[in-house]
Order: sequence, then C-alpha cells, then structure tokens
Amino acid sequence: ATLEQEYPIVSVALGLQHGVALNDQGQLYAWGKAERGQLGQGSLDSMQRSDYAIRIRDFRLPSVNGRRRFIQDPVITKIATGMNHSAALTTENQVFVWGKNSVPPSSLPHNHHDDNDGNKPSAMDSKFPTMMSGLPPSLQVLDIACGSHHTAVLLEDGSVFAWGVTTDTKIPLWDCIELIPPGMIDMPCRQFAAHFDRTLVVGRDGTQVLMAHLWEDEDFQENAVFTPPWVDHLFEDHQTIRAIHRGWLHTAISTD
Repeated sequence: ATLEQEYPIVSVALGLQHGVALNDQGQLYAWGKAERGQLGQGSLDSMQRSDYAIRIRDFRLPSVNGRRRFIQDPVITKIATGMNHSAALTTENQVFVWGKNSVPPSSLPHNHHDDNDGNKPSAMDSKFPTMMSGLPPSLQVLDIACGSHHTAVLLEDGSVFAWGVTTDTKIPLWDCIELIPPGMIDMPCRQFAAHFDRTLVVGRDGTQVLMAHLWEDEDFQENAVFTPPWVDHLFEDHQTIRAIHRGWLHTAISTD
C-alpha cells in the first residue's frame, strides 16, 4: 500500500536509531527503534521497531491522587531528540519527554521489579510522552533541546533549565536545574542547542557563546556556564558566529 502524506513536514529530529517529525498542523510522528520507548507508542515489549512514521497521540499528564491522566493530540510546536529519548513543546507551554531513562523512578508502576541486586532503579524508560514538572509556571518556554542524555529548555526571561544525566554522575537529576540565570544571554539568541554532555547558546549578535554542563554537585552548578577558549580566536578576526554544531570529538562552526 502507498503511504500518503497529508500535511507538509516542518521539522525533523534524529536520535541514534529513531527519528521524530512534526507537520504544519502540530501533529507528531516517530519511526525507528522502539525498545526503550523511543516511539512513544505505549509499548516497550510488543513493538521493537517501525520502518514507517507512526502518529504519537497519547500524552501523559502528572498523576493526581495516584491516578494517571492523559491528553490526546496536543498541538506540538517544537521537537528535539537525544540518543534514545525525545522531547516536545506544546502550544499550552507543556514540555513532554519520552524514551530511555526519561522519567524518575516514582513513575514506576506498582508491579515493577528491582534489579538482581535488589537496588531501586534511578530512572525508567517512558513509553508515553510524559509532561515534565518543575519549570517556572509563569514563564513561556521559547525552545527545547536534547543532549545525548539530558534535556534543556530556554525560557522567555533568558534563563535555561535542564534535567537528566549529569556530567559528574550517571544518576539522572529530575529536579529542573537552572543552568543559566536570567540576564546572562544576549536575547533573542541566535542558537539554542544541546550537544552530547552540554547545552549551548549563541547570543543575539553572534559575539557571545555560552556552554553549560549539567552537574549534580552544587559547587559545580554555580560555575556551570563557560565560554570555550577558541571563541577568542574568531573574535580577534572580527568574525561573528551564526551556529555551532558539535559531534563527539569534533566541532563545526558557521560564521556570518
């Protein structure tokens, strides 16, 4: 059978072995590997992969009195992917995450088993897009980004919050940590992105580059933001930065 596309695609994000796509109606689709819940289809065991795009329809809200709540087909405005997890932003200013190690252990079902050593897991895979709590409720989310194992959001006051696996430990943080305080970023920024173990911002006129690691250690958190030393060499030549793209062991920079 021929698969017909009804609406144009406006955004695509690729993980390690999965992808997500957003059309101009705010509808979300996913394809690829599914063992860790990457496709957001509500099944971790029965679905191993999908060779074609599947609509993601059910989104989980925070539980109330132990009861799970869902909304169907929210309008999505932005998408992002990490290695094995994804994130989406809705028109209602809600951020949803799903996939590998994307929700805290408090979200575990009552029949979940501990590991062979009797230890409680530090995270669990989310088979549904699950709403992230703890962001400042009065501020609009402007953008979202995923590193390999963390998620970051840019708020309208220029602050950046993040959660997920930290640089100094393998245990994920589920409280939203303020990576960059208000007033530090030259807004509106040119680029907001997350690459592997850090979040990155290019400021308004291309002469500001900020990077930040997500740390568990509170002393490290206070000094999480830095400017990479190679930026000075570009600015000495009076170049302005348009965008930065980082691989695991290399970096590409585009200038004006």
